[in-house]
Amino acid sequence: MENSCLALMIRAVQRPPQLRCNVGRGRWIRPTPSWTKVNTDGARNQTTRFTTCGRVLRSHEGEWKMGFTKFIGIFSVLEVEFWGVYMGLLRAWELQKTQIILEIDSLEALKAIEAAGEDGNMITLMNYIVAMLRRDWTAHLQYGSLNGNKVTNLMAEIENDNTHDCVKFPAPR
Repeated sequence: MENSCLALMIRAVQRPPQLRCNVGRGRWIRPTPSWTKVNTDGARNQTTRFTTCGRVLRSHEGEWKMGFTKFIGIFSVLEVEFWGVYMGLLRAWELQKTQIILEIDSLEALKAIEAAGEDGNMITLMNYIVAMLRRDWTAHLQYGSLNGNKVTNLMAEIENDNTHDCVKFPAPR
């Protein structure tokens, strides 16, 4: 088991993260069949400076798979975007999705993640994101406009009593 774990770690380090830019026309764009799209967003209350992030996972048909919101704390807008990316990747992995497109509305965050994948990074959270992208799955990060990410933006703005629990909104039955 130790050898297979080491082999996975070596392969993960060698796989470059796959990033691309897909600027939509202000609407949510479906992924191709068999893919899951994860939209993430961060929000910051200007009064309290508390931040939250929200994520929505949808199938290629636009079917709601899961939504999440999480209180993060007092962070910058860029940091909370990173938290949204990490939590979105983590939830997709936990749901055993093997082909995902993670879409964020922050070009600055996207470029920072790309740079971290090339150079390594001292920010622990960034290292976790890069490690998630290099796992044994197909995960693409891409930019999507805020207008195409409205549901996720609303999810990010949901206050959840300042607990650090991740609040899940499963698909309606």
